[in-house]
Amino acid sequence: MPPPPKPTEKELAELRKKKATMVNMFKNGVLVVVHTDEQAYVAEKVGARGIIVGNDKRKDVDNKTYIAAASMTTVKDVLGAVFLPVFGRIRQCHRVEAQMMSACGVNGIDEFEGMAATGNDLMPREAYKVPFIKGVKNLKEAFEAIHRGASMLRTACGVEEDVYKIHEAATILRTIDEEIQTIATKTDDPTLKKIKEYKESTSESLVDQVIKNKKLPVPILADGGIMKPMDAAMMMRLKADGIVASAQVFRTTEPDRRIRSLVLATAHHKDAKKLASICEAHESFGPKTRSAMATSSKILVSAPWLHENLKRVKVLDCSWYLPFLNRDPKEEFINGHIPGAQFFDIDGIKDETKHDLPHMLPSPQIFGASMDKFGITNDDHVVVYDTAGVGPSCRVFWTFRAMGHKQVSVLNGGMPAWGMHNYRTESDSPSVSPSHPSHQYTAHPIPELVCDYTQLVKNIGLLKSSAGAEGKQIVDARPNDRFTGKAPEFRPGLSSGHMPYALNVPFTDMTTPVDSKHPQVAVLKKPEEIRQIFASAGMEFYRPIITTCGSGITAAVLYVALLHAGIDEHSLALYDGSWAEYALNPHSEISKD
Repeated sequence: MPPPPKPTEKELAELRKKKATMVNMFKNGVLVVVHTDEQAYVAEKVGARGIIVGNDKRKDVDNKTYIAAASMTTVKDVLGAVFLPVFGRIRQCHRVEAQMMSACGVNGIDEFEGMAATGNDLMPREAYKVPFIKGVKNLKEAFEAIHRGASMLRTACGVEEDVYKIHEAATILRTIDEEIQTIATKTDDPTLKKIKEYKESTSESLVDQVIKNKKLPVPILADGGIMKPMDAAMMMRLKADGIVASAQVFRTTEPDRRIRSLVLATAHHKDAKKLASICEAHESFGPKTRSAMATSSKILVSAPWLHENLKRVKVLDCSWYLPFLNRDPKEEFINGHIPGAQFFDIDGIKDETKHDLPHMLPSPQIFGASMDKFGITNDDHVVVYDTAGVGPSCRVFWTFRAMGHKQVSVLNGGMPAWGMHNYRTESDSPSVSPSHPSHQYTAHPIPELVCDYTQLVKNIGLLKSSAGAEGKQIVDARPNDRFTGKAPEFRPGLSSGHMPYALNVPFTDMTTPVDSKHPQVAVLKKPEEIRQIFASAGMEFYRPIITTCGSGITAAVLYVALLHAGIDEHSLALYDGSWAEYALNPHSEISKD
């Protein structure tokens, strides 16, 4: 296997630019060390920015354990399981292992100092198309690593992977920062001598750049067996650019929640109040009861499950139709609905101040009052459904989540799935006792799940200024001909087209007939199929996402589908006004393909 050919100066400059763009994605984020594809999937689901496939432990002929590079089989399994950037761990300076990792299709290579070095550092890192991570202990090693082509650094904390060495990691970060501040501010003879040595052993321009900016030109990650949010926050305050989470977290209870706490602590390391809340939650992690897990984890429920648990949940019919279809969802509800269900009027429970927009998110007060009329409390598990199968009920699912109500599920297949099993229905409006004043519903809004026009326009500006590389990804659920501008919008006088840098994933691509005998029953596709559809549209799963559509209904289908596919809800938001609001504004920029 030959090494990569030496690039020209022009090619080298382009490679450096691409690598810099990629590694900057890990700033204020967490990379997680894993040993299986299942662990990688868990890490991706809770907001990790990247994956490092860790060392492989093997037996020699004397049955003694030794540390080797990451297993090629595991690397390929992980690459197939997640959409995050994946780094393969190799022995430092091992050129053949680097070539093999590159051939496997990894997004980056991590040279682990804990494995036996292979002599002089002659690795042609800059010739590779993927970035290298290298461990360092001081500024001298940092200069040398960058000079020899490393695109990202991390604290080098010893010969054993994932050993808890927080003190050592903190010491390395302090040492590097102190050494940078010294050469940037002092002009005494020892300092000038040190600067000269740095320049002679690496490059003059590199050292001058660090002196001028008072920081390294590449990100440095804190690595040292980090598993606690308070340790992650401390590393960030010591000027780490990101965190490497230890694979040991998968040996604990609730590793998903523990990794999530690291992600949150890294992102909010400057906010002491939020950190206190994150750390308090981290301390409470432990085994869940079976019933709690069953309730909290269900995004979708099946018709048989609902039939069995009908008396334990509150059910809402959320059917809605486009005006030109001339169908009355409330009348259809009265004619037949799931026993005990009540009708959630999407066009009635809304923001009354937005007269030109049909069903904007209601205020917490309006939503709470509506829940009181339904007899729904904050502790109730709510199941929403519609006559489409998977459609308007997703909008109501998102509404509950935006109001801080986690115990809500979508009936997969909706009313058609219920009918497919010949389950009983009832007619007329149900008689429901409103909530007692002592149990009045109190909404706890989560603003991060909602995107408004101002936020959207600001995000579009960020996308435009970075040629789409930065900012939240915008995904439009409308049919492609309306997205491209080839077909008109349903609303008279409203221009079709799309927002700059938006991606198009029609909501109809999210569903499939439940089987060949019941083509009328539409259910969500399998998670892996959904992920592939979004990936084919150009989505990068490690970046935040805004869903949008015509008026905010089918954008929620994408929202639920992404949750079903394992995307962390903290990475999602729905543009409430969607195309109706955006295109009505004369200042909006509209693109047409």
